[in-house]
Amino acid sequence: MRSLFRRISAREEGFTLVELVIVTGLMLIVLTAILTAFSVIQRASVRESARSEESDSVRIAMERMTKEIRQAVDVRAGSSATFLDIDTYISGIETRVSYTASGTTLTRTSGSSTTTMLERLSSTSVFSYDPDVSNPSVVTVTLGANPEYFKTDSTVITLTSEVKLRNGGSA
Repeated sequence: MRSLFRRISAREEGFTLVELVIVTGLMLIVLTAILTAFSVIQRASVRESARSEESDSVRIAMERMTKEIRQAVDVRAGSSATFLDIDTYISGIETRVSYTASGTTLTRTSGSSTTTMLERLSSTSVFSYDPDVSNPSVVTVTLGANPEYFKTDSTVITLTSEVKLRNGGSA
């Protein structure tokens, strides 16, 4: 009886190598699943953050453009789907402003100053004119941009605004 008790007691003092390997394998599987979930969540967070930032950039560019186009007194000859040249009021002063969509960039030029309004454009066809480019009463602006991260993401942030010219359009 005593030898049976010793065998049972001796067995309870530790783990066998097989038991340790099985537990370690199970822990590794659980840890891998947890780390994979964290990785997916982190990538989704970065993707959504990039989309949000791009949405803000498009919105800010659109707000500035619509304000200036709305105040335009003249849409100059040479304006097209990729280029808009206007005389507008800025702080009460008549100013010539032009917007150029080229490649993946939208720029604004006023005097000798050129600034980048938006990067990563999805299309350079930004402007359309109603009834036509020679005498528009409405300029439609369509801005589409791709978020900065995840180049394979097919998301395009797009805003469209129809701007009625307050000050008469082309003269």
